[in-house]
Amino acid sequence: NKPIIGWDGKPLTEEKEVTIPTFRVATVFDLSQTEGEPLPSLGVDELTGNVADFKKFYAALEKISPMPIGYEDIDTGAKGYCNFEEQRIAVKNGMSEVQQLKTLIHEIAHAKLHNILKEKSTELTPEEQKNNRTMEVEAESVAYTVCQRYGIDTSDYSFGYVAGWSKDKELPELNASLDTIQKTANEIILGIIIKSLQRILSRPNRKRIIHNLRAGILTADTLQSIQTLIICKYFLMKSRTIISAPN
Repeated sequence: NKPIIGWDGKPLTEEKEVTIPTFRVATVFDLSQTEGEPLPSLGVDELTGNVADFKKFYAALEKISPMPIGYEDIDTGAKGYCNFEEQRIAVKNGMSEVQQLKTLIHEIAHAKLHNILKEKSTELTPEEQKNNRTMEVEAESVAYTVCQRYGIDTSDYSFGYVAGWSKDKELPELNASLDTIQKTANEIILGIIIKSLQRILSRPNRKRIIHNLRAGILTADTLQSIQTLIICKYFLMKSRTIISAPN
């Protein structure tokens, strides 16, 4: 690493050309000033499609919701909202079955996680207080997770929604919500299973199902009951939750 000395007693030097990247000011056009095909956007404004057993799914969600649910015309652009002051959930009229269920689960997540009246928010520690961005990321992530469990793909809507609300959030903040999202999604999934099980194994259905099993008749209802029992047992074991049967 010692310099090479030339005939004149001075270190030899070498000229080397170095390119330094720089930026310059340029004129650009706003999207509204351009013409052509519409540019692709992230996600969709509203989900479309129907859901198998929509009424049964909705009925189960209605039973596990902490607040009563109603439909109304909403002209603010929102698909639904959770009114903490009046303790109720509203879902926009006229949406597809997929969007209805996704929105309803989103608002149920709000009701379960963020049901704190403004006048009581001062009683919380700074760590317990959550801003709107965090609450929306949590609610939509729960909705996406629950829908995925039942084969309802909401990624076209949910990914863009979460990306928008999580903008500029630090990674530790997002990681802090992951446990909350997972626990709440599991709670809702388990609630749906329990309510479905109670409906399927209601007293009239239970007698018919037992009769069919003894007779070797495997109807769709019987197979669904067996499947529900297996799934319910799995989630009960995973969550280690003891659930008392209704009287």
